[in-house]
Amino acid sequence: MTAPVDRPPGDRRDLCSECGVAVALSPDGGAFCPRCVGRLFDSDEPETMGRYQIEGVLGDGSAGRVLLATDPALGRQVAIKVLSEHVARQGPLLDRFRREARVLAQLSHQNIVPIYGFEHEDDRWFLVMEYLAGSSLAERLAADGRLGLDQTLHFARQTAEGLAAAHERGVVHRDLKPANLLLDGERLKIADFGLAKNELRPSRRMAPSSDSLSQAGLVVGTVPYMSPEQARGRPVDSRTDVFSFGVVLYEMLTGTRPFEGATTFTLMTSILTDEPRPVRELRPDTPRALAALVEACLQKNRARRRITAMQIADRLADQQRRPRSRLGLAALGVRLQRLVRRRRSLSREAGPTSHPGAPAPPDCCLAVLPPEHAQQPELEFLAFGIADALSLRLSGPEIEVRSGSIDALRGRTADSFADARMLGIQWLLVGSLSGTVDRLELCIELVDVRTEEAVWTRVVLTSASRLREQYDELVSEVQSRVLGRRPDARPASGVGSPEADLLVLKGLYAFRRLTPDSLEQASELFDRACAVGPDSARANGWSAMSLLQLGRRRDRLTIRERALRAVEIDPDSCELQCILGNVLWLVEWDFASAEAAFRRAARLSPSYPMVSHGLSLLYSCLGRHDEALLLARRAVDLDPLNPITSLDLGRRLLLAERVREAEAPILETLDLQPDFLLARGFLGQVRLQQRRHQEAVDLLEQHQGSLWHAGFLGAAYAGAGRPRDAEAVLQRLTDRRRPLDVQSAMILTALGRHDSAIEALETASARRDENVLWAGVEPVFHPLRRDRRFRSLLRSLGLPRTLWGALATTAATLRRSDPSSDQRPPAAAAG
Repeated sequence: MTAPVDRPPGDRRDLCSECGVAVALSPDGGAFCPRCVGRLFDSDEPETMGRYQIEGVLGDGSAGRVLLATDPALGRQVAIKVLSEHVARQGPLLDRFRREARVLAQLSHQNIVPIYGFEHEDDRWFLVMEYLAGSSLAERLAADGRLGLDQTLHFARQTAEGLAAAHERGVVHRDLKPANLLLDGERLKIADFGLAKNELRPSRRMAPSSDSLSQAGLVVGTVPYMSPEQARGRPVDSRTDVFSFGVVLYEMLTGTRPFEGATTFTLMTSILTDEPRPVRELRPDTPRALAALVEACLQKNRARRRITAMQIADRLADQQRRPRSRLGLAALGVRLQRLVRRRRSLSREAGPTSHPGAPAPPDCCLAVLPPEHAQQPELEFLAFGIADALSLRLSGPEIEVRSGSIDALRGRTADSFADARMLGIQWLLVGSLSGTVDRLELCIELVDVRTEEAVWTRVVLTSASRLREQYDELVSEVQSRVLGRRPDARPASGVGSPEADLLVLKGLYAFRRLTPDSLEQASELFDRACAVGPDSARANGWSAMSLLQLGRRRDRLTIRERALRAVEIDPDSCELQCILGNVLWLVEWDFASAEAAFRRAARLSPSYPMVSHGLSLLYSCLGRHDEALLLARRAVDLDPLNPITSLDLGRRLLLAERVREAEAPILETLDLQPDFLLARGFLGQVRLQQRRHQEAVDLLEQHQGSLWHAGFLGAAYAGAGRPRDAEAVLQRLTDRRRPLDVQSAMILTALGRHDSAIEALETASARRDENVLWAGVEPVFHPLRRDRRFRSLLRSLGLPRTLWGALATTAATLRRSDPSSDQRPPAAAAG
């Protein structure tokens, strides 16, 4: 055996400890060349090690061998990592081996190779680990070159989640590379924590140990995947793994490494000084958000490498949720631009979008996105709550705040800047959220869409209960940069306790799903918020709104009191004025006061979505179709890719008896979201009025879970010549503990049983069912217009004379033209 060659002081070249041949860089001075590795083990492996039956050799390394074995006690295969006897006599390598065992024992995660045991037998030390039958990512890259986008996202996300779990326990891997990422089919696990460093302070029960691999000036890791601080021999932390992850992700996307060099010295110099070629230059189909993630990971200055493994996993998960068109993202972007132009064109063709009394347009347009966050429920509701709170405070006469279009586009294209410019957005407020409810790190950035550069960044360390204390300062900073000056501050108003604030945020997160179960959950949370914080304006307001949405007419007094209490506490809240407008309209049936509340909200924040939506619905219900359409068109013009605004325009046109025009915005919505059931239900209503009854049935049957659409479905059955099916739906509605009288009246009208239909509507009025307020404009009820009792009903509801007065004139004209006609139309007119 050749003696190792002596190294001059300061020379960190790695030489084989057996023959002196130069080998790859190793941190421990105990490397061996491939020729000598085999001689470090006995020529014949033992048949057993401990209780494990040895089946074969999986591979050889510079300091050991990995064996395939079977655990007879559990009947499973395992991988045994054996340290050679020769190497075990060298202190640094044995310490590294023990360190790996301790680190793996701390970690339990689906993307980290677990340890089953650490044993010593006959002067041999060995680790028992899970056996993965597949290859490593290094082998996959060597065989395939770059990976597909979906596969890259799949493997990268698993890697990031495994790293996040390690970092959460204070463990830094320090040698992340494709060879240490093991694959078993589509499952990835991180292996080889031999160089890992534990950043957590050791327990008092643990004896202090010297981490020779953490000493300043010692280079550890594998050179092509090293961070700059590793290359300089400086102390490292979790940000080192983030850099190495960026190198691996770059390689998966492009098939090449970002830094190259013929020798170790030139490679390390490249890591320290060179900027890698942009990912999209090498692979143009890479989503911009993914390319930006690589760039964020490869920041040479670790002070600027702020992104965490948890945030990386969250961003990759978001990318995975974005469907990519088979035509490619570029083609989809063109399609979206055409769609925006068509929708705006339809809106302008349908009529004006402003009137002489409308407020002046805001000075600028800003989109607020929920902070990116790890997929944890407590952070999920906080992220949306933060975006909601900032949107409310920023929205006003001078700043228009958008959300709907950006949310729709985030799931469809990779270039959020191009999307924002297409929609006329000048600023993006983005951020990230990490930590726990009690210890949050919120990073907020204001980005100028024109330059695609962040002009302001703020990092806030706080807790969820103290978030509201940060909003005013954050909003003031954003306003000063967006407007070039600081606007007058709003006076502080009663906001209740921190506990009430958290309950409100959880309630809003549940409310936005708009399912019966989520609305019940939201109502319960808002009630609890009112109990712990009776002076919380939002708790009172949203409690009223959730009870209204649930149709709790028996709680009418509570709904009214809480809505009034909310605006009493905070009269300058646009949101609460809108809630009051809805309560005054749908609970009190006080249309004039409701309109006044909505108009106050419009003065406070003209671009707030609830203003135009609520006022448009009110005007439509009152038969003021021109004003309703004006607001609906303006909403589409401002937010052309929000499916709700397009559906709202279609519904307003349908109620205005402009059936042919109503079809276009609904079809546009289905073009953007083919599986949107609400849009299919609205299209079914259009087909019903077009007397295309079978098409209406086909569409409405897909929405049978909706009780409101059940009335239209029954009417469609009647029109399609299927009265027995219509009667079956009617029976289902009337057998309920709380019968749905208005929906039943729709079916009775279509069946020609007009007396029963009017009786059902009168019952609905007596029960204060707000749905009866639509009877004057709902096309399904047009066959009842000749009946005096129907007109009297509309008058008793407090609806304007323009509805029942015009109907009376029409009916009198019809009677004069046909004196023999009775008050009911012929059965053929039904449907």
